Amino acid sequence: MAKKIVAMFVMCIVLVATLYVQETAAIDENMKAYAEFKSCFNTCKPECIAEGKGNSMCEIKCDSECAAKEVAGN
Repeated sequence: MAKKIVAMFVMCIVLVATLYVQETAAIDENMKAYAEFKSCFNTCKPECIAEGKGNSMCEIKCDSECAAKEVAGN
């Protein structure tokens, strides 16, 4: 009986560890995509404002362009 309990406990630990590794990999991938988006946005917005367009217009434009690049990259 004790061996079954220990085996079940070990299986639970393995399952939790597997889920943790998968979640960590997904978070790393999301952070990489966010960094690419942020870099694109931080380059695009000042250029757009320098062209004489308004802040809101530039945010919408750059958000759309950088999101499209992010989707195309995946």
